[in-house]
Amino acid sequence: MAKIYAEFGIEIFDESLLEECYNIMKILGEVEIKETRRKTYLIEYHSKTLEVKEIEFISNEIYEKINLIKDKIKCFINLFSEKLYADICFVKLSDEKNVSIKINKNLISIANELNLEINFDGF
Repeated sequence: MAKIYAEFGIEIFDESLLEECYNIMKILGEVEIKETRRKTYLIEYHSKTLEVKEIEFISNEIYEKINLIKDKIKCFINLFSEKLYADICFVKLSDEKNVSIKINKNLISIANELNLEINFDGF
């Protein structure tokens, strides 16, 4: 089992989009805004950290959250695609190596629809 969480984040390259993006993302729950060294902004939602053998459960949770704002986020991403980058990332916090990377088809489908990458950090 490994400690893992999922995040959905949008990096904004144009500060004028920050408030609109934050207003969409805050529907997910608690989100963080960070300024980067490159003077861009990251708006991120993090799931709970869980100890799991496979990431499918976390995959289901992040899908359900993103699905709540799918239409709003799709419009926002399509309209400002040159001024932002969005992705889903699964982050492994422990050194365990026996974790199954299985994500649900709904998450793959919504990532494809929204043109999001799915990344794995620490695997």
